[in-house]
Order: sequence, then structure tokens, then C-alpha cells
Amino acid sequence: MGNPAIATTPRRRDARADLLLVTSAVSFGALPIFGRFAYAHGMNVQSLLATRFLVAGLILASISLLRGVSMPGRSTLGMLVLLGAVGYAAQSTAYFNSIRFVPAAVTSILLYTYPVIVTVLSRPIYGIPLTRSRLIALAAAIGGTVLVASPHGGLRVEGVALGLLSAVFYSAYILTGKRVLESVDPWLATAVISISAGLAFLGFGLGSGSYAAPGDPAAWLAVLGLALISTVVGAGAFLAGLRLTDPGRASLISTLEPVSTAALAAVFFAELLGPTQLLGGVLVLLAVGVIARAPVEAPKLT
Repeated sequence: MGNPAIATTPRRRDARADLLLVTSAVSFGALPIFGRFAYAHGMNVQSLLATRFLVAGLILASISLLRGVSMPGRSTLGMLVLLGAVGYAAQSTAYFNSIRFVPAAVTSILLYTYPVIVTVLSRPIYGIPLTRSRLIALAAAIGGTVLVASPHGGLRVEGVALGLLSAVFYSAYILTGKRVLESVDPWLATAVISISAGLAFLGFGLGSGSYAAPGDPAAWLAVLGLALISTVVGAGAFLAGLRLTDPGRASLISTLEPVSTAALAAVFFAELLGPTQLLGGVLVLLAVGVIARAPVEAPKLT
């Protein structure tokens, strides 16, 4: 049986969910900005992700402790650990390995096929209908993301396969997370997921000899930015918003992330948007507007 609060969502609840999801998208959009600063100060992928998730997880666990949140049951806790150690870690690993073979813009496009996967699968899993407005917004969001990234050049098969795999992992994470989070505090859930992912990366890094802690204050500032803004705020706001809406709507609003990244890159690295990218950004914003105005459909959990 579903959460009755979700089944009777007033307009104010819709707006709150949308605000949380937009905040999440912008926070996640800052991730490559902090990452670039961390890489410039000697951090590698394994070390960066392990430190990011562990720092964020400890902060989130402290927040949950101060709020007096009780731990979930063993089965739910086990699912959260799997979401972090397997789902989130697998998605990040596929994504960052895809970048080794194809341009980052192409990997970003491949990852952002996940709204298509989530929106389509939300129908058989949650009973969410594919309305005309949802399909139009979906097409605009995906088309806009392609234009924002503006890919070019040849592609290697392994890079494309890993990029698509990252989208599959992230879709599974969202769809599974929606069901698990019906009875779990989002901040506690994010803490468990983050610590689990961090321990997975730390274990792999120590086992392979690739882990190294940040070596100077600038590297630590970059990691703290990733942990606080792109994890604590980003993941916490997403999970809180996901509890108030359906997965398809949540994933569509999240397509603001690449637009945010492009805007932040223009500010910090003078990477100005061209006409094609500006058009893509407008399409994504229009898609978010369509989704924000549409009523939330009640998930039908079985």
C-alpha cells in the first residue's frame, strides 16, 4: 500500500517537490566544477569519490543523529547499503570510465538517457501514465540535453557502452530508491547510501593501491565542496523531492543539471555557451516548466 500523503498531493506539495529537485540539479551541476579543481591539485577518481562520499556520509549521519531519526529495519537498511555500495558506486564507476574513451559531453548525453528509461518503466512499476505533456517534455528535455552537450568527433564502442550502462544503473537506483524511501527519512537514507558508496570506493582504492588522501588545503576545499554542495545538498534534496513526486517527473526536472554545469563552467572557466547550447538550455527549461505545471500522478505501489 502506498504512502497516503503521496496519494493526495496539493499544489503546494507539487511546488515544494519541484523546488527541491531544481536545487538538487543545480547542486549536482557543480560537481564537475569542484572535480576539476580537485584533479588540478593531484586527486584521482577513486580517491576523490571515496573521500567525497565518506565526508558527506558522516555529515549526513550527524544531521540524522541530531534530528533523532531512528534507524530503519534490517531489510530496508540492507537495501540502502546495496543502493550505495552497488547502485551508486556502479553508476559512478561506469560514468568515469566512459570518460576515458569518449568526450565528457558524449558521456553526459548517454547518462541523460536515464529519464527515458525511468519514465517508460514508471508505467509498469508504479502505474504512472505516459501523458501527452509528459512525452512532449521528455522529448524536449532529451533534445535540449543533446544540444547543450554538443558532441562531435568519433566514438569508441566501449565508451558508449559504459555511458549507457551508467544510465541503466542510475535508472535502477531511482526506481528502487522510490520504493525503499516510502518509509525512510531522506537524510538518513542519503547518509547510509553515501557511506556505503564511500566504503566501496575506499576498499577498491586501498586494494588497488590507488587511494590517496587530499594532499593540500585547495584539494580539501574542492572535496568539501563536492561533499557539502554536490552530495549533502544535491542528494538530500533529490531524495526529499522524490518522496513528494513520481520518479519520471523527478528525473525530468533533473535534466537541469547539464544546463547548470554549462552555466557554472562559463562563470569559472570562461567556457561560454554557443547558440546551439543556448537553444538546448531553453528547451530543457521549457521541459521543466511543462513538468512543473502538470499535476503529480499518484504512484500505485504493489
